[in-house]
Amino acid sequence: MVLTENFGKKLMTLSLVGAMGMLASCDDDNPIAEAVDEIEETSELQQLQETWQAPCAESTVLNASSVEKISFEGNDFTKTMNISSDSSCSSTEGVVTMTGEFSIDETSADTDEVYNLDLTYQQMKITLNNETAVDIFNAVNFCGVEDWTVGEEVVIESSETGEDCFVSELPKTVYGKVEVDDSEDKMYLSAEFVDESENRPETVDRAKVYTEVD
Repeated sequence: MVLTENFGKKLMTLSLVGAMGMLASCDDDNPIAEAVDEIEETSELQQLQETWQAPCAESTVLNASSVEKISFEGNDFTKTMNISSDSSCSSTEGVVTMTGEFSIDETSADTDEVYNLDLTYQQMKITLNNETAVDIFNAVNFCGVEDWTVGEEVVIESSETGEDCFVSELPKTVYGKVEVDDSEDKMYLSAEFVDESENRPETVDRAKVYTEVD
């Protein structure tokens, strides 16, 4: 019953866009054409408006593993990384939370529905949970911070953080790609996000699958 209802809603949306598109084709500079663009953009953004989680993966931080989660809400995003000292992500030695704004270029979709995605990082918060992690971070002044302490949240913004940090400076905009498979509740991002828009990756990394979580 739920699947039928969702299919019906999507069919109604597609029908509305199609009907309005036929009317809008008569004149590109009219309110109907603008409404069609707004509906299409809302539809694409709506697919992204979820919380997505990647599987446990190797991490250069603490030479172990981490779990990455990213949430999109409105034009804001929050990326969280739980850092573990083992290979199975069963412990949490540290938590990194990065927040900022994002934008999608609705005109950039190719045949695979891969869109340009820009992420603007504005703030980063890091909390370490044990002495080993603190000692490692203090030894290298990780992210430009010299006095890491167990259990104390460090807030970083409006500063250079160093190349060994998660983001080299704040605020900072990086450029990549995104694809949302709404039928499978999966999301894919480009393998890397670059500093210059003209060097943006051409596609997403389908080997790293983000799944929708509650």
